Amino acid sequence: MNAHARLLSTLTSLALFAAPALAAPTGSCDAAASGKLPFADGTGTPEDPYGICSAAQLRRIELAPKASYQLWGDIDVLQADGAVEGWRPLFSNGTPFPGRLDGMGHSINNLRIDRPREEHVALIRACTGCVIIDLELRSVQVVGGSRSGALIGDYIVAVEPSRVATFLISGITVSGTVTGGEGSGGVFGNVYNVFPLLSDETFLNSGVRFKGTVNNADPRSIG
Repeated sequence: MNAHARLLSTLTSLALFAAPALAAPTGSCDAAASGKLPFADGTGTPEDPYGICSAAQLRRIELAPKASYQLWGDIDVLQADGAVEGWRPLFSNGTPFPGRLDGMGHSINNLRIDRPREEHVALIRACTGCVIIDLELRSVQVVGGSRSGALIGDYIVAVEPSRVATFLISGITVSGTVTGGEGSGGVFGNVYNVFPLLSDETFLNSGVRFKGTVNNADPRSIG
């Protein structure tokens, strides 16, 4: 088992520790909700998450990184940033996402990124201890540098065993193509965890799926 695989090896153990459940949906995406800024509604607490109905609202999770969010409908991000490089990954390695995003079974569609000179390219460039559940990424086309993926480029799960119980990624489905440099994967680029170690198998046990193609020297279906 190589060093990367050792950093990726058991979410069966992690899945035994359930993160606190997010609130039931509190809104829907009509024209008024989709046009509101910064968010459709809500206060950002676990009991009253911010509602997200548009790509513009999704971009604004960077304004309140520690808050709780819900997708209230499917979102298309194809033209969201209007740049030739496509979607600009949310957050950065210096300021990773520590919050909570519940997809509520909805999808983020047409994620297009063409940033081959950047590391950790993904929808979210970096997250530390984030909770992301019940979300689908459809028709992904990601081109990045080393350790790129579709959902998270640099996923820091936990820094100490006592904190593992608060972190969870589950119910994620990604379809499309990821092309990246060394260490790139379908769902995640780099995955780092102190304990327990995580593998593709344990992410599968937590409902994380990749349906597509990974193009690099050492392709990995999940991360």
